[in-house]
Amino acid sequence: MRRLTALLAGALFLAGAGSALGYDRPYPTYVALGGIFPVNSSEGLWTPMVIVDHESGERRTGLLQASLRTVTTKLDYTHQPGESIEVNYGGRVTLMAEGSGGDVYQNGRRLLEKSYAGNGAALHARLALLAENRWSVGLKGQLSRAVFGRAKKSEAGFRVPPAYSQGLLQVQVRREALLDHSGFLSFSLEAGHRRDWRTWALDNTTDRRRFSRYSVQYEDRVAWSDFSKTIWKVFAEGGRNLDLFSGGRVGGLAGIRSIAGYYRNEFRTQAHVVLNVRQEFWFEEDRMMWVWLDGGRVKRLELDYLEEDSGTRQALLGFAVGLRYDIRSLHGLPIFFNYGHGLITPKGSLESHRREFAVVVAAGF
Repeated sequence: MRRLTALLAGALFLAGAGSALGYDRPYPTYVALGGIFPVNSSEGLWTPMVIVDHESGERRTGLLQASLRTVTTKLDYTHQPGESIEVNYGGRVTLMAEGSGGDVYQNGRRLLEKSYAGNGAALHARLALLAENRWSVGLKGQLSRAVFGRAKKSEAGFRVPPAYSQGLLQVQVRREALLDHSGFLSFSLEAGHRRDWRTWALDNTTDRRRFSRYSVQYEDRVAWSDFSKTIWKVFAEGGRNLDLFSGGRVGGLAGIRSIAGYYRNEFRTQAHVVLNVRQEFWFEEDRMMWVWLDGGRVKRLELDYLEEDSGTRQALLGFAVGLRYDIRSLHGLPIFFNYGHGLITPKGSLESHRREFAVVVAAGF
């Protein structure tokens, strides 16, 4: 069941280990239900968790991956027509949460009156050249469409983001099998182009049609013993001419880039560096505790609604403790508990604390 732990970790809050970090997958399909809740907060949002994850086949002959993450459905197919070629194509659909319009904060205050809802869809295709020394070079193209509307508590007359179509081209260099033969290091460059763009309530910049992004990601682990394992992830991301849709999102156990304790996607960034280190203690095969430390430094987007915080930098630090407990009388049904605490609160924030709690129950089929 350890692959189940990793699956939920990556999908929910645990810095995404998964099969990339050497866990087995005993079942093709997993289902998880739960939620992440801010503690004693009127500004943070709770996040419902409805997770379905399915895999069948293998990469060489054909691997099908399908998933549901509460509001986003994805479908991917990967195969290797030759020993040195890998092809991947698929798509996604996001309902209500395209652009994370509910996660708009200004110095720790959630801007309910400036929130928005969005629906989006995307199709992609990727071709990778594989080398014998575990290096690969991939080229990915993606076409997407997004439309937006007012949220329930948007102020009257609020100008929502314009609907847009977007093309994205990505080049990625990747190295597999690092310290424990399951980690990886990757470098990516992306260039995007939008059509039909115009200004809206939170962005008066006249031209967001073209943007570029870079990212560096490193993940690995060390198994010190059957009892103790350490997993770490490092992200460095940034770009030019970024906005709420192309920029980074950092904060919270459910954030795109997680730093435990903070509001979900509290920081919308021009650039950021994030480190996640998790220590696992396996008391038994179905009893486990983890402790981890998250840290980062972000540069906020340069947008007018951020006022004096526009373009400023912020250091972040958080820690989390959690446990997994399998109910043996229910054939090992696992329950996950987690508490996250943000240690550095932005100066002048309405709430002086950042705390959240998560509980998830899962099953494999």
